[in-house]
Amino acid sequence: SHFNTFACNPSTAVVVVVVVVVVAEEEEEGEEEAEEKATAAKRAKKAEIKLAEAEGGVEKPGAVIVDRLVSGTEDAWRAHRLLGSGEEVVTEEFYSAGGRAQHVLHVLDSSQQKNKANDVASVFLSVEVLVLRAAQQSSPGGLMAEVAMGLVKRVLADYGKEVTLLLSGTNTAHQAKAVIRMLTAMVALGTEAAREVLSQLNWESDNWETLPKRSSRQDLPDVRTCYIHFLLAFLFDSSPQVVREFLEHRKTRLASIFPGLQ
Repeated sequence: SHFNTFACNPSTAVVVVVVVVVVAEEEEEGEEEAEEKATAAKRAKKAEIKLAEAEGGVEKPGAVIVDRLVSGTEDAWRAHRLLGSGEEVVTEEFYSAGGRAQHVLHVLDSSQQKNKANDVASVFLSVEVLVLRAAQQSSPGGLMAEVAMGLVKRVLADYGKEVTLLLSGTNTAHQAKAVIRMLTAMVALGTEAAREVLSQLNWESDNWETLPKRSSRQDLPDVRTCYIHFLLAFLFDSSPQVVREFLEHRKTRLASIFPGLQ
């Protein structure tokens, strides 16, 4: 059990308690930003619906977002921005229309040029929203979980390099947070996904070293806070094996958020 795991590792228990306190202090400041984001997302969705109606309407609204993601035009990027906003109705449209991993990753898969960092981040935000929605289901499993797991495997297998690169200190906070939030959602999806993250990520990259140092009072939640959330996600997995593997093989990452403990 998690209790036994922490009991055998008292230093880990202390770290977890301290981390939770630090995160809690920052949560309140991020609530206002979250509310503003939700309001903006609703406005964006209403604008999209009005646009569709002005163009003649769509008989099957649920198909709109999926079709747009594979349109191969600038509209595909607008669809990603809409999906990445986290508006629930858009997420439901994607799943109800039969959306799959290939729809979400189409703009990256089909690109004939090197994908720009902001474009990759936009797709990763879409992945985060879809995977998190599946993780929040009241009944685990089903088609939604299957699609989300497909996203986890495809992203880690085909875009692992991009994941690591966007964590670099030379990339923007927006880009780094897009990666970390997506990875956190993956771990939250369940044990199978958490194991994929543990095994497929390039944990040895130097880019991880900069994340605990990227604090900002003007950009909440900042990179450091998102990184802490990501690490904590492993400790609350339902599988003791996942917790044990994380503590045994990735504990230096957890210790990195506390200078002097490494």
